[in-house]
Amino acid sequence: MDAGGILPRTGPTAENMPEPRHRTLPWLLAMLAAALLIYWPALSGGFIYDDFVFIVENPAIHVRSLDLGEWAAAANGFPAAHQGRWLGMLSFAANHYVHGLHPFGYKLVNLAIHLLNGLLVWRVALGLLQLRATVQARPLLVGEEQAAIALAALWLILPINLTGAQYIGQRLESLSNTFVLFGLIVYLRLRLRDWQGEDIGVRLPLAILGFTGVGLLVKESAVLLPLYVACAEFAFAGLRRRDGSCSRPMVHALLACLLLPLLAGLYWLSSWIGTERSYSRNYDSIERLFTQARVLWLYVRWTLLPNLSELTLYHDDIAPSRGWLSPWSTLPAVAGIGASLFAAVAARRRAPLLSLGILWYFAGHALTATVIPLMLAFEHRNYFASFGLLLAAFALLESTRLRARTLALVIVPLAGFYAATTHLRAIEWSHPLRLAASEAAKRPDSIDAQFNYAHTLLMGAGPDLHGEFADRAIAQLEAHRELPGAGLLFDATLMILHARRREPMEPPWVEMMASARNNAPRISDVNSLVSIFQCMRDGACAADYPRLRELMELTLAHPQVDVSLYAAYAELVYGHFGDLDAALDAYARALVKAPGHASIHFNRGRMLVDAGRLSAAREDLAALRGLDVLGSQRSLILRLQARLDAAEEAARTPRKP
Repeated sequence: MDAGGILPRTGPTAENMPEPRHRTLPWLLAMLAAALLIYWPALSGGFIYDDFVFIVENPAIHVRSLDLGEWAAAANGFPAAHQGRWLGMLSFAANHYVHGLHPFGYKLVNLAIHLLNGLLVWRVALGLLQLRATVQARPLLVGEEQAAIALAALWLILPINLTGAQYIGQRLESLSNTFVLFGLIVYLRLRLRDWQGEDIGVRLPLAILGFTGVGLLVKESAVLLPLYVACAEFAFAGLRRRDGSCSRPMVHALLACLLLPLLAGLYWLSSWIGTERSYSRNYDSIERLFTQARVLWLYVRWTLLPNLSELTLYHDDIAPSRGWLSPWSTLPAVAGIGASLFAAVAARRRAPLLSLGILWYFAGHALTATVIPLMLAFEHRNYFASFGLLLAAFALLESTRLRARTLALVIVPLAGFYAATTHLRAIEWSHPLRLAASEAAKRPDSIDAQFNYAHTLLMGAGPDLHGEFADRAIAQLEAHRELPGAGLLFDATLMILHARRREPMEPPWVEMMASARNNAPRISDVNSLVSIFQCMRDGACAADYPRLRELMELTLAHPQVDVSLYAAYAELVYGHFGDLDAALDAYARALVKAPGHASIHFNRGRMLVDAGRLSAAREDLAALRGLDVLGSQRSLILRLQARLDAAEEAARTPRKP
């Protein structure tokens, strides 16, 4: 034993560690085939929620040729100021290039990624069980290969993971975790060699940094890979080798891969959280932390003991915690998290797999359940964390020393329950209207669920705004316009719908003014105002531009507003009031929030050309050229350049008497 009595000197080596036998292959194929059949109905579903912003209404990813500039623009096409997600956006562009906007292909790619991740989870589980056997010299009562396959199979069909697998926009989550899982596999293999005293050089930190870096090109979730490695190291080997000496490669890996990214991440967060560039929410950072304590326990229940009526895409009806006892469940939730983390530390020596499972669950929420002002709950945030819960549950079962047949009596019915529940969810997801109706029924107080049902009905109505689907949509909007926190969304949509149907309706300006004055604006409020402006410009809505300007200004009085509203306001005040100074001030405020926003520079430059301020317009043209990576802004540059050239030519041409 080493000096601490923790790490035994005996056990399998990296060289004699048993590799999976050929008999494993049929079980893996059966696992993948079963998952494919369970998820198959969902492939016939449609685009939902953020899919429209990321894909359907995002011209940047609508590539139609192999032109490098188009692909560069697609890589930079994520519609948010704080993230890049270049590789993920390229994957959407590739889907569009192959088959346009048919959702089946996108969903099929998502499912393929999920199945690949299932295989990677199997390799990670096998590596963990082998590492435990090496460090503790205590084999499982069941075979490691069988246990790893069981864990992977359960993870593949967990009902909570359906959103990660079939919500097209969350390919960003599943694909980033592909690289996380690859990184863990490499870590486990190299760590076994390092445990035996083999010199692995700098391969370990390079591998962790490499997979983290590539994963970050998809989504920020990959930055948690070094934290997952640190948790595994804490639970199993404690930075030691078999002879009790310190593992220098492991120390260097954690210093390089954990400390430096942590400092960089804190700097990045400090650059926008709490500033005007942050997201607008109706809770502060402390209230969010309190609320997340409750949400984390909801996730545990939804993962291990799922109820179909609780599993939904929308959870915006979860009330924020305003204090330790508001609601009363906040304090027990916080205490439960503290007790769980204490148990993870205490169980390290006796039950390292239990310790790791608990730590991985909470580590998996280190980004989404802390101070970043995201929405309060989404199921896809458990895509990796759910694996931690399965590990912890398996460790508790295994600690009872049950034999393989007895364990099977527990696991097989559980797998059947998960498979049936996930398949029922897949059927819900098999048609947009079926999904929307189901979500609305499950979440009667959810603004997003109720509005999405109306939106889906309108999509089904198509151009026929006087048919049954449109009537049902209006009834749905009318029935839920008083939902707390709904803001402008329902009223604005009803106003636009009645106008396009040529039906009399007194615009609800007073109600919308009161809402804009008293509530922090949601992105749906911003989109509603932009839609009203577009409706007026199209001639469908009565052109009450003074009221619209007042409503926009009330919304812009809040510090955290999406830049798209500044752009719409600038177009309104210049185009209909001739107020160039107010328009330029709006664009300036937008660029403070999003200095690299190419379309803001283009629209301001176009406005400046129209106003005859050509030298100022050239500054926006220069800014666009500075943002032009691999031709990504070429189209905007050429269009603005053409307007400038035409204006300069007109200025040089003498007027005829």
